[in-house]
Amino acid sequence: MTIKRLTKKLFDAIFTCDSRGVESLLIQGADPNYKGSLSDTFLVCAVRKQDKSIINLLLEYGADVNAKCDCGSTALISASSLGDINTVEKLLKRGADVNTHNTAGYTALQLAAYNGHTNVIKALIKHVANINARDKQGFTALTKASLRNHVEAIKVLLENGANIESKNKKGQT
Repeated sequence: MTIKRLTKKLFDAIFTCDSRGVESLLIQGADPNYKGSLSDTFLVCAVRKQDKSIINLLLEYGADVNAKCDCGSTALISASSLGDINTVEKLLKRGADVNTHNTAGYTALQLAAYNGHTNVIKALIKHVANINARDKQGFTALTKASLRNHVEAIKVLLENGANIESKNKKGQT
């Protein structure tokens, strides 16, 4: 079977959460970093499916933790948005860029804050996430946590130096 065919089958196995199939295809030489016409990377797809065994297999076979989807999202951004602290920590240990952003300018910290995932916020800050990074609209993690009234997330951000005076592009705090 050709590498291209193996890799196509790999996407199907990841999408259906078939960890045995994923492992078999990786052993046969499927490329864990192939993107082709897919909008998601294999690793981002596995993170969004929250399939730990497939995430581990892809990482073991060399999946790039910083590879981006068409929307600019990485596995770390996706795991942070979902509040998957175990995957976040695993990706950070493997060198995931804590300050990368997607095409809308959202960072992992901003999405963790927006969704109130305080444990993820703490882990990202520990790995030197830019606490005052702005998205394309000028919003910070603090702004995003405030929009959803995530009090604990707001406290953690403020305790770690978030700028309470930060204004978005419209001049709003």
